[in-house]
Amino acid sequence: ANLSGAGAKGDILCRDAFDLKQNEDLIGKFDLVYSLGVIEHFDDAARRLAVLAHYLKPKGRLLTMVPNLQGVNWALQRLADRKLLEMHVIYNAKQLRWVHEAAGFQTIAGGYVGFFDGFLTSAVGVPSGARRRIHQWLCWASNMGCTAWTRLVNGVATPELSWVAPLVFYVGRQTSP
Repeated sequence: ANLSGAGAKGDILCRDAFDLKQNEDLIGKFDLVYSLGVIEHFDDAARRLAVLAHYLKPKGRLLTMVPNLQGVNWALQRLADRKLLEMHVIYNAKQLRWVHEAAGFQTIAGGYVGFFDGFLTSAVGVPSGARRRIHQWLCWASNMGCTAWTRLVNGVATPELSWVAPLVFYVGRQTSP
């Protein structure tokens, strides 16, 4: 339904991406595999990334994005819900690169992306209360900060700052077919 609503053609598959046997028909089929908010939930990230590499065509690319749970985001999430934070393996850009290289990827790019957005995972789905009000205020303040920053730099691209970026990213190329 989401694809047709966007005017796109394709199939949506609901499968365990880490089960190669279940996904034999997908091995070697993709130029790009995109992983958003997945590997930080596993202690064996390098092994799981190596599994995702099987879906890539030779020299295919993997784009991984994980929440930046350091700096401002980390401090606020810790105050809001420490248990939720403890469910994550926390990566900085260097650690994210290392785990991908350990899985056999050649690094193309990596770093931090975005500007603090005030998003608190622990406030999602909370209809009211202090946590929800804090989340709403942070989103408003973040919007004001982004607007001010854009005006200050006149739209010129600036380096991402690790202490305010909401995401850590990695782009790598499969090194072996």
